[in-house]
Amino acid sequence: MTHLKEIDASQHTVIMVQVENEVGTFGQPRDYSPKAQTLFKQQVPQAVVAHKKSPVAGAATGTWSEIYGPYADEYFHAWAFASDIEEIARAGRAVYDLPMYVNNALRDPIEPLAPRNNNFSSGGPTYDVIDIYRAVAPHLDLVAPDFYMTESNEVTANIDRFQRPDNPLLVPEMANSAAMARYIYQILGRGALGVAPFGVDYADYTNFPLGSQFTDRRISDATPEGDVGAGKPHAWGGRKRRPQAADHHAEELESDGVLPAVATRRRAANRPAPRLRAAASPSPRPPTTSSSSSASARVRFDTAGAHAGKPSMYGRVEEG
Repeated sequence: MTHLKEIDASQHTVIMVQVENEVGTFGQPRDYSPKAQTLFKQQVPQAVVAHKKSPVAGAATGTWSEIYGPYADEYFHAWAFASDIEEIARAGRAVYDLPMYVNNALRDPIEPLAPRNNNFSSGGPTYDVIDIYRAVAPHLDLVAPDFYMTESNEVTANIDRFQRPDNPLLVPEMANSAAMARYIYQILGRGALGVAPFGVDYADYTNFPLGSQFTDRRISDATPEGDVGAGKPHAWGGRKRRPQAADHHAEELESDGVLPAVATRRRAANRPAPRLRAAASPSPRPPTTSSSSSASARVRFDTAGAHAGKPSMYGRVEEG
């Protein structure tokens, strides 16, 4: 912090500091050294009890096991990490008072809350111990989730769990695969302070399969390679997939030669046929095409004819 103050205090290029990176332990749920065992058998600090409700009915004072029962190991470990981080953050802010945070390797936000079963990094600022971190580390401004899951329900659940009145939302790491790009809009739309896809700069390093396997401009090119549905392998988020002819087909939709669409769809029995309408400016009339079959359709619009290769944008998208 002394160095940052000396070289950047007048410009404020650095606006926040991450104190540690994804603290916690896999394997053992906590420290079992003699010193740790002594602390574990002592009374839980009242600041922790005041912030983190006990799952044990009527427990207000006592040891970690007495207050937190089957969660005692994880919560004790979180308290130990948070205490150490607070010491570092307090000392750093005394020198140069920048906002500070820690990030987190996430636990599953969907499954019911249960004592740790070696299924996440114990002691880190997972959503269930944010209260402990807030109680023990007041010099931290927030704890932040790192997003490497790809399922939308998990992303949404983690946003819901980390965005709190006492914990602003910040995503300091996110996978840089193409499939994750859509979540930038959701994260910022929820009022996040920021979001940082991991490794979007071109370098020789890739953290595939957590992110894209590419280290060049293909990181930011979300267009699948090859014609969708043509039986050619294409890349999406670093994975190569080959469409199956039995399940998918490509179809060109008439649109006055301006924006032909290519749709990939999975056949579904007993589903009503959709109606796809493609309108393109400056076409004088919006063409209409109906098609058969369709669930899980992916539609792509490309410029063609006199407009081939020119930039385009969606003026309006409707579903119904």
